[in-house]
Amino acid sequence: MLHRVAVLGGGPGGLYAARLLKLARPGTEVVVHEQGVPDETFGFGVGLAARTQRRLEEADPETLRDILACSYSHDMRMRVGGREAGMSVSSLVAVGRADLLGVLQRHAEDAGVKLEFGVRRAADELDADLVIAADGVGSATRSASEQAFGAEVEPGTGWYLWAGTDVALDHALFAPERTEHGVFVTHAYPYAPDRSTFLVETDEATWRSAGFERTTAATPFDASDDAALEYLSDVFAPHLGGHRLIGNRTRWLQFRTVRCARWHDGRTVLLGDAAHTAHYSVGSGTKLAMEDAIALVSALDTADTGAVGFVLSQTLREGHDDAREETPMIEVLPDMPNGVTGIRVSGRLGGNDLRDFAPTMAEMLDTDEIRLVEVIAPDYEGFGRGGLAQDLKLGFGALIKRHSAFKRIAVVSDKEWVAHTLHALAWMVPGELALFGLDELERAKEWAAGQ
Repeated sequence: MLHRVAVLGGGPGGLYAARLLKLARPGTEVVVHEQGVPDETFGFGVGLAARTQRRLEEADPETLRDILACSYSHDMRMRVGGREAGMSVSSLVAVGRADLLGVLQRHAEDAGVKLEFGVRRAADELDADLVIAADGVGSATRSASEQAFGAEVEPGTGWYLWAGTDVALDHALFAPERTEHGVFVTHAYPYAPDRSTFLVETDEATWRSAGFERTTAATPFDASDDAALEYLSDVFAPHLGGHRLIGNRTRWLQFRTVRCARWHDGRTVLLGDAAHTAHYSVGSGTKLAMEDAIALVSALDTADTGAVGFVLSQTLREGHDDAREETPMIEVLPDMPNGVTGIRVSGRLGGNDLRDFAPTMAEMLDTDEIRLVEVIAPDYEGFGRGGLAQDLKLGFGALIKRHSAFKRIAVVSDKEWVAHTLHALAWMVPGELALFGLDELERAKEWAAGQ
């Protein structure tokens, strides 16, 4: 039986896990230990996509209702070199991090969770049957037992910073801007009537050339890099409408990819960024942590009620993930018409999958006319570790080197988001582009062949 549960970390993942666990087990004492104080958080807005909202609705409709009440919806735009493409996504919302924490704190306390602020705790000093370590990417719990968790932390080669601006942008925005030092790219989105998150990233050479190695070294850990904010406000002025970037502990960082072979060690389990990170360009660490909380409480409900039951359930989950990572996710399709290349993608595409496939892709594209059929399988889940970066590298490399050779690309899928994405990005794709359903594969082959 679980008599006492301690949660390390009062961020969204920790608070949500505490509430769900208390609702599922009213007789269990659940305490959240957060080293900070309630009204002093940093950061700007976080995004919640439709799938995450559906999962929150299933797990806890009351909390989702209050999150959505203080959220802000938006669609998406990409701007490159004076050209713009957009996509309407009415279900995409963002919420201020402070507002989100306020909702989750209130709902945790309403469920009977005890919140303790302003004290740093360690897992080994807590009297609990289960310790949930939701203490972030720099997890002290993980660092104290790296071998037990099989932890690997890999720093990225590029640099990024989280900033904000005091205006709601018209859309979520992806936009590169070229400067004398190199290219800076923003991922930005509104999260309140008078606020937007404004994330900026660049490569190390550009970062150094612009003098940010010096400003980063001179910026205290709990301060903002004002020189960078001023410079980037000028760089992205075309998108800011006269407003400037604002900071909240805003400094240049290198993204850390966290991987753990095991998410548990005895009675302690890692959650969210403490266990695994999601790159900011493809997902939100907040939504990942909250979905982890749902999975954790579900595992405790369906398995043995003690920590051992969770360990078994989590081990099975990790084994499934490992097997999925090891299965080839890209395959060449047989029986294509003459002059047409066919590929099928499935599961979750990782960087290794794309690197392994690169020589085959190069050989396929070594032709005067590129006619391609790409089948997106029903179980396709998007990009795994390193997948997006490698896909962009291969894709843009092919478009630049072989631009005029592309004639027809047939995409075969029943996924709604694929249709939206193709509509938004069609202007970037050379040649003709068409979408077919999975039951129209033969027609897609014929179209690609020009028959």
